[in-house]
Amino acid sequence: MNNLSDRCTGHLGRSHNNPYLQYPKFHRSFPSFISVYDNALSKEECQIIIDEFEDDKDLQRPGAVGNNVLKPKTKISTDVRHNLSDNSSVTKLVVKCLNSNISKYTDEHPELNRELDPWSCTYTFNVQKYKSNEGFFKEHCEVTDLKSSALLLVWMIYLNTVEDGGTIFPKYNIKLQAREGRLVIWPAHWTHLHKGEISKTKTKYITTGWIGFTDRGVFL
Repeated sequence: MNNLSDRCTGHLGRSHNNPYLQYPKFHRSFPSFISVYDNALSKEECQIIIDEFEDDKDLQRPGAVGNNVLKPKTKISTDVRHNLSDNSSVTKLVVKCLNSNISKYTDEHPELNRELDPWSCTYTFNVQKYKSNEGFFKEHCEVTDLKSSALLLVWMIYLNTVEDGGTIFPKYNIKLQAREGRLVIWPAHWTHLHKGEISKTKTKYITTGWIGFTDRGVFL
């Protein structure tokens, strides 16, 4: 039996007559599906979230990856986890921000509402602190296995401005600057591998969470 690669390519992969496998003779520009919304939170609102994070010493935990695994060669951060029903000032500000801006993303990509099953923000989200020389060092995406396949989009808000501490999407040649109050939304899949830009001098604060299908309640 042919191996998986042979089965996937098969006859079509070797055909020079298949119009679907011909490279175009001109360059086409495709969307990145990475959207940026500046001033989604005000300076004062960002500071409220940072202050509450710093006050919540008992809730702070080392940042984990995947299924809550600590991998310091992959990521170093300090996290506080929230849920959408905790009635904290942080949650109220984040919910207000998302309610005001997610509709902008769906206006840009109406297929999300037209073609997909129902989805919503996941039940939990994190506030994260990266000290200088800390960060998410390795390229990663959120959907990596069957369990995480419920996820659809990622959202992130920079809570302070860090000139050398943004987010890098290598495949798109995009580097976003960490700017106070900036909300970013992008797909959660392997097409959008990303990593942090590691600041050598400044501490970076963000809050981040996910959007997923409501009929797969693992994350919701």
